[in-house]
Amino acid sequence: MDYAGVVEEVGAKINNNNNNTTTQSKGGMSYKPGDKVFGKVENTAFGTLAEYIQPSPSGCVPLPPSVSPASASTLGTAAQTAYQTLIPYITPGAGDEVFINGGSGGVGTFAIQIAAKCLGCVVTTSCSTRNTSLCTSLGATTALDYTTTNVTSSLRSRGRVFKLVVDCVGGSPHDLYTAADDYMVPSGTFVQIGGDFSPSAFCADGVAGSAAWFPRRREARIQVPCNEDEARGFDPARAVDGRGQDRGCYRWRCLPL
Repeated sequence: MDYAGVVEEVGAKINNNNNNTTTQSKGGMSYKPGDKVFGKVENTAFGTLAEYIQPSPSGCVPLPPSVSPASASTLGTAAQTAYQTLIPYITPGAGDEVFINGGSGGVGTFAIQIAAKCLGCVVTTSCSTRNTSLCTSLGATTALDYTTTNVTSSLRSRGRVFKLVVDCVGGSPHDLYTAADDYMVPSGTFVQIGGDFSPSAFCADGVAGSAAWFPRRREARIQVPCNEDEARGFDPARAVDGRGQDRGCYRWRCLPL
């Protein structure tokens, strides 16, 4: 989905002049053949696994001179995801405590840097033994080695101090969310970006519905059918067939508890 490269040709549909040399995107940026750009593509069958791609103007921006194409080619999805999980929930410069589950992955490495170096947060993260040095070098104050440490117990021992949790893993530790009230401030936010979001996962313990995963929170996020008519009266427990497989296409909806 991510890419960095050089403009080869400008599409006629977004051309704003007659000589076909300069393109003005909806965001007001102009492009011409030879410009270095980076970004991401969406809704394509093959992503960016090709020598030539056809990105939309909304997913394309100029490459700053100080950034290499190799570095920029990783920014479009992972870095933007990390940014979106942090910015709405953190007060810049306030020293908010943040826990990032899975700090050595694509989103996690960007999240540590943005939280610690741009927003002034105190970052705790989890990773394997071989990646603890990487995570601390990126800005994490504490790196919990999940191969030797009970991550949830370590967080509980800190008390209710974390304003934000970003879970890049999902399902490991299995009790990370259900224990959140023991280590998060009452107004804290838990952001889930990885893991199994299917009804079968929510009902794994034989509980009808996903609310059991959110026992003391204000909202439950469940998957409902994409069709609005089907969504009325939807029961997550009935969205799983006899083999535990999901039926149909689902999207997220937040429901009050």
